[in-house]
Amino acid sequence: MSEKTSDRLLTAHGRMLEWCAANGGVPAGYAEDAMAEIGFWALVEQRTNAEFAAAMFAQWQQTQLAREGGAG
Repeated sequence: MSEKTSDRLLTAHGRMLEWCAANGGVPAGYAEDAMAEIGFWALVEQRTNAEFAAAMFAQWQQTQLAREGGAG
């Protein structure tokens, strides 16, 4: 079984909070928005499975990169 997307995001969120604390503080609303997104992916995992959620997240990331001009 693959690592859950929500677990990976929660770890990244913790690192981001540490970075923010060392660089001027957490922007207003960041923590709430991040936890809402993590909750969404946890729900996808719960209702489907970790592999499906990981694939869906990867597809979403590629779409975002393409929109921003970061993927060819």
